[in-house]
Amino acid sequence: MAKKISTNTPKFIHLRVHSAYSLLEGALPVERLVAYAVDETMPALGLSDTNNLFGALEFSEKCFGKGIQPIIGCTLAIKMPDREESKKSKFDQASNQPTRDGEIALIAQNETGYQNLMALTSAAFLETAGETDPFIKFDYLAE
Repeated sequence: MAKKISTNTPKFIHLRVHSAYSLLEGALPVERLVAYAVDETMPALGLSDTNNLFGALEFSEKCFGKGIQPIIGCTLAIKMPDREESKKSKFDQASNQPTRDGEIALIAQNETGYQNLMALTSAAFLETAGETDPFIKFDYLAE
């Protein structure tokens, strides 16, 4: 006999939700995201805004007392180490700008992980200031 699954049991937990703090990617304010999670009886929700942690504190505060475990993360643009010059497009060569190779979603497991996320997001902006959109180098992430 097949086990009946309750309609209140979540099938999965969203780990890469983007709020209004992810410019041009998310439109919902943090409060609405948490309200949605409460309405759907989700036990947890992961906020992984792009290149920032601006909503992390607000998200944690809005989840408090509502039965939602906040999962703090961040989606960062990343530059891989072994990109050969010959593989660069004409646009890359003409602009002489570093290029991003993709994105990676990082989730903080504990306070140390959150501190590491803060360091990574800061490095993404400070080390590329004025050059291009923020990104981190893979080597820095590996450290």
